[in-house]
Amino acid sequence: MEKKININKASREELQQISGIGNEMADAIIRYRDVHGRFKNKEELEQIPGFSQVRSQHLKDSVEL
Repeated sequence: MEKKININKASREELQQISGIGNEMADAIIRYRDVHGRFKNKEELEQIPGFSQVRSQHLKDSVEL
């Protein structure tokens, strides 16, 4: 089983370890976190600009809070 990344603590480099997450998506996650604070649930991923529902679902399976 792949180790899950904590999206409330992960650095840009750690986020990029998730399949399908590059520079832009990692930066978008961090920007969202900086503006809105800690993620309270995985469904918040769908609120990140540029994230499709499919990408959000994939990310939900790869992260923890």
